[in-house]
Amino acid sequence: EGEGEEGVEAVGADEAGGGGGEGEEDSFGAGQEAGAVGGKGAAADALSSRPAPLEIERSFGLTESALATLLDEEEAMAATDAEIERALAAKNDLEASVYAARADLSDALAPFASEAERAPLESALCETEEWIYDEGEDAPREAYEAKADALSQLMAVPRGRAALRAERMADADRLRALADEARKAVARARPPGARGSAAASEALEALAAARGRVEAAAEEAAEAAAEAGG
Repeated sequence: EGEGEEGVEAVGADEAGGGGGEGEEDSFGAGQEAGAVGGKGAAADALSSRPAPLEIERSFGLTESALATLLDEEEAMAATDAEIERALAAKNDLEASVYAARADLSDALAPFASEAERAPLESALCETEEWIYDEGEDAPREAYEAKADALSQLMAVPRGRAALRAERMADADRLRALADEARKAVARARPPGARGSAAASEALEALAAARGRVEAAAEEAAEAAAEAGG
Protein backbone atom coordinates (compact mmCIF):
# COMPACT_ATOMS: atom_id res chain seq x y z
CA GLU A 1 0.00 0.00 0.00
CA GLY A 2 2.75 2.41 0.81
CA GLU A 3 4.34 1.90 -2.56
CA GLY A 4 0.98 2.49 -4.31
CA GLU A 5 0.46 5.79 -2.57
CA GLU A 6 3.94 6.93 -3.49
CA GLY A 7 3.25 6.12 -7.20
CA VAL A 8 0.02 8.04 -7.15
CA GLU A 9 1.78 11.07 -5.66
CA ALA A 10 4.53 10.88 -8.30
CA VAL A 11 1.98 10.82 -11.16
CA GLY A 12 0.16 13.76 -9.65
CA ALA A 13 3.39 15.62 -9.35
CA ASP A 14 4.21 14.90 -13.00
CA GLU A 15 0.81 16.08 -14.14
CA ALA A 16 1.19 19.18 -12.05
CA GLY A 17 4.62 19.73 -13.57
CA GLY A 18 3.19 19.26 -17.08
CA GLY A 19 0.48 21.78 -16.42
CA GLY A 20 3.12 24.20 -15.26
CA GLY A 21 5.07 23.78 -18.57
CA GLU A 22 2.03 24.62 -20.63
CA GLY A 23 1.53 27.73 -18.51
CA GLU A 24 5.09 28.76 -19.10
CA GLU A 25 4.65 28.32 -22.86
CA ASP A 26 1.50 30.42 -22.78
CA SER A 27 3.27 33.09 -20.82
CA PHE A 28 6.23 33.10 -23.27
CA GLY A 29 3.93 33.42 -26.27
CA ALA A 30 2.01 36.23 -24.71
CA GLY A 31 5.29 37.95 -23.94
CA GLN A 32 6.42 37.67 -27.56
CA GLU A 33 3.14 39.10 -28.84
CA ALA A 34 3.32 41.93 -26.35
CA GLY A 35 6.94 42.59 -27.35
CA ALA A 36 6.00 42.67 -31.04
CA VAL A 37 3.16 45.06 -30.41
CA GLY A 38 5.39 47.18 -28.24
CA GLY A 39 8.12 47.20 -30.92
CA LYS A 40 5.69 48.41 -33.60
CA GLY A 41 4.52 51.14 -31.31
CA ALA A 42 8.07 52.26 -30.60
CA ALA A 43 8.90 52.32 -34.32
CA ALA A 44 5.80 54.36 -35.04
CA ASP A 45 6.72 56.76 -32.26
CA ALA A 46 10.24 57.06 -33.66
CA LEU A 47 8.91 57.86 -37.17
CA SER A 48 6.43 60.38 -35.89
CA SER A 49 9.07 62.09 -33.76
CA ARG A 50 11.68 62.32 -36.60
CA PRO A 51 12.72 65.97 -37.16
CA ALA A 52 11.63 67.74 -40.38
CA PRO A 53 14.18 67.90 -43.26
CA LEU A 54 16.63 70.72 -42.97
CA GLU A 55 16.32 73.62 -45.48
CA ILE A 56 19.72 74.36 -47.01
CA GLU A 57 20.20 78.06 -47.61
CA ARG A 58 22.02 79.24 -50.72
CA SER A 59 24.12 81.56 -48.68
CA PHE A 60 25.99 78.51 -47.35
CA GLY A 61 26.07 80.00 -43.91
CA LEU A 62 27.30 83.45 -45.04
CA THR A 63 25.98 86.52 -43.37
CA GLU A 64 23.97 89.01 -45.39
CA SER A 65 26.83 91.49 -45.41
CA ALA A 66 29.32 88.86 -46.59
CA LEU A 67 26.94 87.70 -49.31
CA ALA A 68 26.38 91.29 -50.43
CA THR A 69 30.14 91.79 -50.61
CA LEU A 70 30.55 88.73 -52.81
CA LEU A 71 27.76 89.90 -55.13
CA ASP A 72 29.36 93.33 -55.42
CA GLU A 73 32.70 91.75 -56.28
CA GLU A 74 31.05 89.56 -58.90
CA GLU A 75 29.36 92.58 -60.49
CA ALA A 76 32.65 94.47 -60.46
CA MET A 77 34.42 91.58 -62.22
CA ALA A 78 31.65 91.41 -64.83
CA ALA A 79 31.96 95.14 -65.46
CA THR A 80 35.73 94.79 -65.80
CA ASP A 81 35.34 91.96 -68.32
CA ALA A 82 32.87 94.04 -70.34
CA GLU A 83 35.24 97.01 -70.40
CA ILE A 84 38.07 94.75 -71.56
CA GLU A 85 35.88 93.56 -74.43
CA ARG A 86 35.05 97.14 -75.41
CA ALA A 87 38.73 98.09 -75.30
CA LEU A 88 39.62 95.15 -77.54
CA ALA A 89 36.92 96.17 -80.02
CA ALA A 90 38.24 99.76 -80.05
CA LYS A 91 41.76 98.46 -80.64
CA ASN A 92 40.60 96.35 -83.59
CA ASP A 93 38.70 99.32 -85.04
CA LEU A 94 41.79 101.53 -84.80
CA GLU A 95 43.93 98.89 -86.46
CA ALA A 96 41.41 98.53 -89.31
CA SER A 97 41.29 102.32 -89.71
CA VAL A 98 45.08 102.47 -90.14
CA TYR A 99 45.01 99.80 -92.86
CA ALA A 100 42.06 101.44 -94.66
CA ALA A 101 43.62 104.92 -94.58
CA ARG A 102 46.92 103.63 -95.95
CA ALA A 103 45.11 101.83 -98.78
CA ASP A 104 43.04 104.93 -99.61
CA LEU A 105 46.09 107.19 -99.77
CA SER A 106 47.70 104.92 -102.32
CA ASP A 107 44.54 104.45 -104.39
CA ALA A 108 41.20 106.26 -104.11
CA LEU A 109 42.49 109.34 -102.28
CA ALA A 110 45.78 109.63 -104.14
CA PRO A 111 44.48 112.46 -106.43
CA PHE A 112 43.26 114.43 -103.42
CA ALA A 113 46.48 114.72 -101.43
CA SER A 114 49.68 116.34 -102.61
CA GLU A 115 53.09 114.89 -101.91
CA ALA A 116 53.61 117.44 -99.17
CA GLU A 117 50.32 116.45 -97.56
CA ARG A 118 50.79 112.72 -98.01
CA ALA A 119 54.13 112.52 -96.16
CA PRO A 120 52.84 113.56 -92.71
CA LEU A 121 49.75 111.41 -93.18
CA GLU A 122 51.80 108.30 -93.89
CA SER A 123 54.10 109.12 -90.98
CA ALA A 124 51.13 109.42 -88.63
CA LEU A 125 49.82 106.08 -89.84
CA CYS A 126 53.15 104.39 -89.13
CA GLU A 127 53.38 105.92 -85.67
CA THR A 128 49.84 104.84 -84.81
CA GLU A 129 50.50 101.29 -86.01
CA GLU A 130 53.70 101.04 -83.95
CA TRP A 131 51.88 102.37 -80.89
CA ILE A 132 49.16 99.71 -81.24
CA TYR A 133 51.69 96.87 -81.08
CA ASP A 134 53.92 98.45 -78.43
CA GLU A 135 52.68 100.91 -75.81
CA GLY A 136 49.06 100.46 -76.80
CA GLU A 137 49.01 96.68 -76.58
CA ASP A 138 46.91 96.78 -73.40
CA ALA A 139 45.77 100.40 -73.41
CA PRO A 140 42.35 101.49 -72.13
CA ARG A 141 39.46 101.97 -74.52
CA GLU A 142 39.68 105.77 -74.31
CA ALA A 143 43.25 105.71 -75.64
CA TYR A 144 42.27 103.75 -78.75
CA GLU A 145 39.32 106.04 -79.38
CA ALA A 146 41.50 109.15 -79.03
CA LYS A 147 43.98 107.77 -81.58
CA ALA A 148 41.13 106.96 -83.96
CA ASP A 149 39.72 110.49 -83.66
CA ALA A 150 43.13 112.02 -84.38
CA LEU A 151 43.56 109.79 -87.42
CA SER A 152 40.11 110.71 -88.69
CA GLN A 153 40.94 114.41 -88.45
CA LEU A 154 44.16 113.92 -90.42
CA MET A 155 42.30 112.09 -93.19
CA ALA A 156 39.45 114.61 -93.25
CA VAL A 157 41.13 116.89 -95.84
CA PRO A 158 41.63 114.35 -98.67
CA ARG A 159 38.35 112.65 -97.93
CA GLY A 160 36.54 115.97 -97.97
CA ARG A 161 38.04 116.79 -101.36
CA ALA A 162 36.94 113.42 -102.71
CA ALA A 163 33.40 113.95 -101.44
CA LEU A 164 33.28 117.44 -102.97
CA ARG A 165 34.40 116.16 -106.34
CA ALA A 166 31.77 113.41 -106.28
CA GLU A 167 29.09 115.98 -105.43
CA ARG A 168 30.13 118.35 -108.23
CA MET A 169 30.34 115.55 -110.73
CA ALA A 170 26.79 114.57 -109.82
CA ASP A 171 25.72 118.21 -110.32
CA ALA A 172 27.41 118.29 -113.72
CA ASP A 173 25.64 115.11 -114.77
CA ARG A 174 22.26 116.52 -113.77
CA LEU A 175 22.91 119.80 -115.62
CA ARG A 176 23.99 117.97 -118.75
CA ALA A 177 20.77 115.98 -118.64
CA LEU A 178 18.74 119.22 -118.36
CA ALA A 179 20.64 120.80 -121.24
CA ASP A 180 19.96 117.78 -123.40
CA GLU A 181 16.24 117.94 -122.63
CA ALA A 182 16.21 121.68 -123.47
CA ARG A 183 17.94 121.06 -126.78
CA LYS A 184 15.37 118.42 -127.70
CA ALA A 185 12.52 120.77 -126.71
CA VAL A 186 13.87 123.52 -129.00
CA ALA A 187 14.20 121.08 -131.87
CA ARG A 188 10.61 119.91 -131.45
CA ALA A 189 9.21 123.46 -131.18
CA ARG A 190 11.02 124.81 -134.26
CA PRO A 191 11.56 122.24 -136.99
CA PRO A 192 14.19 123.10 -139.60
CA GLY A 193 12.83 125.60 -142.20
CA ALA A 194 9.67 126.33 -140.18
CA ARG A 195 8.51 129.92 -139.66
CA GLY A 196 6.40 131.15 -136.76
CA SER A 197 5.17 134.28 -135.06
CA ALA A 198 7.45 136.80 -133.40
CA ALA A 199 6.24 135.72 -129.95
CA ALA A 200 6.99 132.10 -130.70
CA SER A 201 10.42 133.04 -131.97
CA GLU A 202 11.18 134.98 -128.82
CA ALA A 203 10.06 132.05 -126.65
CA LEU A 204 12.33 129.71 -128.58
CA GLU A 205 15.22 132.11 -128.25
CA ALA A 206 14.65 132.31 -124.49
CA LEU A 207 14.57 128.53 -124.29
CA ALA A 208 17.77 128.28 -126.28
CA ALA A 209 19.42 130.83 -124.00
CA ALA A 210 18.33 128.85 -120.95
CA ARG A 211 19.77 125.76 -122.54
CA GLY A 212 23.05 127.58 -123.04
CA ARG A 213 23.17 128.65 -119.39
CA VAL A 214 22.51 125.11 -118.25
CA GLU A 215 25.27 123.80 -120.48
CA ALA A 216 27.65 126.44 -119.14
CA ALA A 217 26.77 125.51 -115.57
CA ALA A 218 27.44 121.87 -116.41
CA GLU A 219 30.87 122.75 -117.72
CA GLU A 220 31.66 124.80 -114.64
CA ALA A 221 30.64 121.92 -112.39
CA ALA A 222 32.82 119.57 -114.38
CA GLU A 223 35.79 121.93 -114.09
CA ALA A 224 35.23 122.32 -110.34
CA ALA A 225 35.16 118.56 -109.99
CA ALA A 226 38.43 118.30 -111.90
CA GLU A 227 40.04 120.95 -109.68
CA ALA A 228 38.84 119.12 -106.57
CA GLY A 229 40.46 115.97 -107.88
CA GLY A 230 43.72 117.72 -108.71
